[in-house]
Amino acid sequence: MEPTSRNRLDLVVIAVFSICAVVAAAALAGDPAVPFANFFGPIPPVTATLIVVAVAAVAHIALRALDAFHPLRAGTLHRGFVVAALAAPVLAVPTVIADLTWKFPPGINVAPPQAFLFYPLMGYVAETAFHLVPLSLVLLAARLVTGARPSGRIVWVAIGVAALVEPVFQASGIFGTGSVVALEIFMLAHLTLFSIVLLVLYRRYGFVTAFAFRIVYYLVWHILWGTARLQILF
Repeated sequence: MEPTSRNRLDLVVIAVFSICAVVAAAALAGDPAVPFANFFGPIPPVTATLIVVAVAAVAHIALRALDAFHPLRAGTLHRGFVVAALAAPVLAVPTVIADLTWKFPPGINVAPPQAFLFYPLMGYVAETAFHLVPLSLVLLAARLVTGARPSGRIVWVAIGVAALVEPVFQASGIFGTGSVVALEIFMLAHLTLFSIVLLVLYRRYGFVTAFAFRIVYYLVWHILWGTARLQILF
């Protein structure tokens, strides 16, 4: 693919993610079944989402300019989707087992039909906060220090740093809440592995594949199991 066509396709991908996120936020805004306040605080969902997509767009463009991570790697898309579709359920199964063993709280999932808009939206929010921003900050800092595009080794250091952001943030939410210590340790370990796999997919196959991996994981854990667990565990 010619560079101009590739640039245009990447911009289209970024625009599609941005538009879909804002549309989802607008569709769900005001719905009492959707706990936006838990994530955005007092900021209106559409306003918060507009901020997120703007930050995400800048990060996407920076990472692409550094030739480190790309929104889309068209030649590997099919293989990437296959890997994502197989890997995500495998990683979701231990979370289900942990829930059966130690029990997460009952109200951690948004039920269908709102779930089908909520989880893709929050998946993009998560990717922006936990991966796009940390990766771009680390790699831009490396560029400023070295004066050159980040080498493969520096990219892997950035992956290592970014892989820790989500597990530390997510696991911190259950520390000190009376949860089982084993569950806290599991959350840290499992989310670290999840982030590493996702970031490797991002590096090799592009953001679209990495996002698909997260969405398939959410489908299994939050939607399929999230619906069943209320009948099984509570």
